[in-house]
Parts: sequence; C-alpha cells; structure tokens
Amino acid sequence: MVRAAMACVGIVLVVIFSRPFWYAKPSVDSAPVKPVIRIAVSQTPLTSAFFVAEDKGIFRAKGLNVELVPCRGGVKCVDMLLENKADLATASETVFMFRSFQHANLKLITSFVESSNDLKLLTLKDQKINTVDDLVGTKVGVIKGSSSEFFLDSLLILNGLDSGGVEKLFYSPSQLVSALLNQEVNAISVWEPFGYELNTMLPEQVLQLQSEGVYNLSFNLITQQESMPSQTDISALLDALEQANLLLVSHPKRSQTLVSEYLNVPFNQLSWSWPDYLFRLSLGNALLSNLQTQARWAIDQGLVEQHEIPDYRAMLLRLSADPISAIVEAQ
Repeated sequence: MVRAAMACVGIVLVVIFSRPFWYAKPSVDSAPVKPVIRIAVSQTPLTSAFFVAEDKGIFRAKGLNVELVPCRGGVKCVDMLLENKADLATASETVFMFRSFQHANLKLITSFVESSNDLKLLTLKDQKINTVDDLVGTKVGVIKGSSSEFFLDSLLILNGLDSGGVEKLFYSPSQLVSALLNQEVNAISVWEPFGYELNTMLPEQVLQLQSEGVYNLSFNLITQQESMPSQTDISALLDALEQANLLLVSHPKRSQTLVSEYLNVPFNQLSWSWPDYLFRLSLGNALLSNLQTQARWAIDQGLVEQHEIPDYRAMLLRLSADPISAIVEAQ
C-alpha cells in the first residue's frame, strides 16, 4: 500500500513539473493591489506580447495591475494617451514621430516588435508593373502622412527615381484594396492585413514588388511625462513583455491560436504575417536614426509646420546611465 501510494505521488509530481511553461500561469502572492496602469493597445498582431502577458497572468506575477484598453490603430491609441484616457500607448515609430512635433513631453520606453515586411508595395499582374522602375508615370495609392507614404518615397529614392514621376492618390487604409481592384490606381503601398486580404481575393494575380528591408516598422510602448509609471513599474513591465515575447517565439502556433481568438481574426491571417515579426525588446541607435530620418522627411514634405527635428535622444526613455544603444536590449 505504501509503495503504491508513493508511486502515485511520484507520477503526480512528474506530471506537475513536466507541464510545458506555456500552460503554466505564474502564481501571484497576496500583496496589496497596486494602482491600475492603463495601456491603450492597438488591436493588431503586432501587440501580441500584451495579449499573452495578460492571458498568462505575467503582468500580475510581476506585481503589476494592468488594464489593457483596446483601440483601433496607433493614432487612436496615442490620442487616448494625450487625452489622459491611458497611461501608456502602443504605436508605430511613425505615429510617435508625428506626435513628437507637438508634444515634447512624450517618451518612448521600448520597441517590442519589428517587421521589415509588414508594409508592401502591391500591384496586379495585368498592370504590367514588374519592378520599381516601372512605377514611373503610374498612380500609386497611399495613406497620406503615414508610414505608407514614407515607405513609397524611400523606395523611390533608393532606386534613384524622382518621386515627382509617380502620382500619389490618397486613401484611408480600408479603401486601398478597392482602389487597386477598381483600377483607380496601378499599385498600392499598404500594411497588413490588407496584403493578406488582397492575396486571399486574387491569389494568382497579386504581385509584390521587391521592397523587403527598405523600411523597418517597429511598434513601441509610449508614455508622457505626466502619466509615466514609476521606474520600478516600468522595469517590471519590460520584464513581463520580455517573458511574453519568449513565449511568442518558443510557441508560435499556440501563440497564434491565442491571438486569433483574442482579436477574432482567422488563424490563417496570422500565419501569413507571423514569420515577418521579430519579437524582442529594443531601444537603440537604429530606432533613433529611423525617427530622425522620418522627421526630416516629414519636414521636407511639408507634413509638419515645424522646421527643426525634435530631440529624440531626450525622448527615448533612459532607465540607467548606459549609452542609448544599450538601454534595453533583449534577443
């Protein structure tokens, strides 16, 4: 009887300690509940780390009381931050760049995901556009004053083309696919999931012009001086996001299932763009250079009234006295 009981205990222990970390939700001690940290989170797979950290109880395990506030797109998320409806917000570096001209109190805490292929220049095969050089004399649909327009201009410059040789027509994101299908434009500069949508509709007709690596999109955690959490809470939040990112990398299929259910989007749509995501925390010279380049572009294009680039070194949040390229770096 004793041996049998001990054997049963051994089996239970093996089962408990061999459970994959993915299924384990960290235990939370009975410490007093801390003030709520409201994070405006864009409803996109790019913010998957936040969904995983909430679902797996990682925020609470780090001693944080986090409330995820859903918002549609980085622009709306940052607007919620500026309207004091959130303490933190998620947005692309382009949104941060534009807002920084009017709000010097903004701080960028970290990038938590990057993609060199989220933005795409798409056309249909019957348009007879096979290379970027073929865009001369054509109409391209873009979203004005966004990474969509910056991406197109960067691509033209890198290929030695005059941007004046391409006519830009401006649309909202949701109108771009229809504009291409209705032949209002010859190509579109668009981000996901609209590339997936177009490929689903006409899988044999869509052509993506060679552009991967031209523009590196990052999604970032942003705050403002007035609503910034304590340094202790920020450090705990970064730890939580790093742990969530490790889960996203080590369990991609389970992560996609969780995010698919959270966002109510098809699993196949997530699988389409998932390989392009680099889930990591970073805050360094590459981001600083990207912000400065985009700010100069915005000034040259007359998209902002100011003529001086904001001091992004001061706006990237330092957690220590380390050089800016080593503030936070987690692979």
